[in-house]
Amino acid sequence: MTVYYKPATQKASSCPGGCVLGIVGSRILAGRADADELIRREFEIHRPRWFVSGGADGIDKMAETEADSRGYRERKTIHLPEQRSWEYYKKRDKLIAQDSECLVCISGLLSRTQGAAWTASEAERLGKRVTRYGI
Repeated sequence: MTVYYKPATQKASSCPGGCVLGIVGSRILAGRADADELIRREFEIHRPRWFVSGGADGIDKMAETEADSRGYRERKTIHLPEQRSWEYYKKRDKLIAQDSECLVCISGLLSRTQGAAWTASEAERLGKRVTRYGI
């Protein structure tokens, strides 16, 4: 596994735990063990009080499954786009960035689209703590 890592922006110290954690990422990483390990590790680091994601196939659904396995069924927000178009994906991604206190982006380096990276950039623009991984 080759993972490219960019540490958290803005708040340089590690999350003290208890944050609202957003996890987004690439669809092409669906089912990858290395991505699953990153998701588990981020849940351990952040110990969030609430979980946020976008419900997309791949990393979003993997993170939602991990959240459910940790008892977050009643402590999560999944922002689904109203329609399948960039306009609605952007609206959803802005909500994820706004709702998250800490955001983790796990991108597929070979992905043709980079909506998750756009969400991470939006969260950075809002001053949120963002950690990026590229696999």
